[in-house]
Amino acid sequence: MSGMDESQAVRRINGICDGSAVYKHIPTGKRYYQIGGVGGADLEMIPISGPSVYITAEQLRDSDAWEKQ
Repeated sequence: MSGMDESQAVRRINGICDGSAVYKHIPTGKRYYQIGGVGGADLEMIPISGPSVYITAEQLRDSDAWEKQ
């Protein structure tokens, strides 16, 4: 797919297959796969279901919000 954006489903599958780190968002209890960032965000967090969340590496280090699984 040279020159084309990957769909969310393709990014989710590739992130899972690449052995991406899994984090739990403590306030919501949702688990996310961490994959490389896009745009202005450092990281893209892909949930098991639903839309991606974009955060910075500094936000990910907040132990009150994120827990590595």
